[in-house]
Amino acid sequence: MKIFRHELKKLLLCPFLLGLLLVFAAFDIFMLLDDLSPKYSGYREIYAAIVGEESAEDGAKEYYKGFYDELSALYDGLDMNEIFKQKMALYFPTVPEDSDYFRRAENNYAKLQTRVENIRNSDEAGGDFYPGPAYKIHRKLGGLLSRSLLESMLVAALGVLYLMDYERVNAAEGLIYATKCGRGVQLKKILAGAVFSVLSSAVLFVIPLAAFACTVPMKGLWHTSVSAFTLTEPTSFFTYPFVTWFKLSVLGQLLLSLGLCEMLILITAAVCAGTYFFLRNSYFAMLGLGVAFLGAMLLPYAVPAGVWHTVSLMTPAILFDSTGMWFIEFDPARGPWFEAATAAVWAVISACAMLTGWKEFKRKGM
Repeated sequence: MKIFRHELKKLLLCPFLLGLLLVFAAFDIFMLLDDLSPKYSGYREIYAAIVGEESAEDGAKEYYKGFYDELSALYDGLDMNEIFKQKMALYFPTVPEDSDYFRRAENNYAKLQTRVENIRNSDEAGGDFYPGPAYKIHRKLGGLLSRSLLESMLVAALGVLYLMDYERVNAAEGLIYATKCGRGVQLKKILAGAVFSVLSSAVLFVIPLAAFACTVPMKGLWHTSVSAFTLTEPTSFFTYPFVTWFKLSVLGQLLLSLGLCEMLILITAAVCAGTYFFLRNSYFAMLGLGVAFLGAMLLPYAVPAGVWHTVSLMTPAILFDSTGMWFIEFDPARGPWFEAATAAVWAVISACAMLTGWKEFKRKGM
């Protein structure tokens, strides 16, 4: 326990890592405040109209009523089976209709159509929220999570590799790793790195979320369904509500997303540890993992639609790339709980790689 505390203290007092946290936190706040620039009215003015406060300005009331009336029928003609056909024609025009990929994707959208009908027949389609096209709160929260996740993964990687390579950099390998007991110190370094990863990620998520909460009034709106038509934000080719795979509030999606982010951060720490055991050099490990991360993001574009295309989507890099669209209809190949399944698979892979590398390191040492 004493060694663990000592290793954790190294990270908590490391000037470079602390400076990086401060730079990232300041950058996140700057980017968030820059994003929060509505076209029509201030957030507090439109919020008063949304919740029906007596002090709400007439202009804000009229704008919100017009927006609500215009989008209130959005679910009436929404057909996810037609959306499926349009997406396949746009993104995968060469995929035959009798292929396993096509049938699996078609089945996903049949389930989504059932979900749409449930939304349409319940009060989930309604619900007050900031006008999606003008304020894009969902997209801004997604951008906040995406930035904080990338920064947290980077800090986790640097922290774990810094600790694990500390003896090599300081020419103390021969002294520390001469015995099996000494080589076992690396396991405590991994645990300290994992704890530091969680603590640093808490800073990088809490600070921008606190800035968001101070800037955008959300009292009474957190429990609005993500699938409510008021949240609808147009994309490049389509305009329809966010159809979640199951009933999910704005707060619920945020909490689930934060949990998934923490899993990805811990997976990053474990992958870094496993990679270091095989390469024995933090610089090579960081470079190799960076190249692998970028390669994983590009891989689905090089794999034709089919089973392997779906497999190529199941990586932490792709999850990061789609932050903000977790647990929501997004890609024809992604079914319900795709994100959780991907994280679970990679948790097992990273844990196996880390433990295998550590056992080999403990057996052979230098």
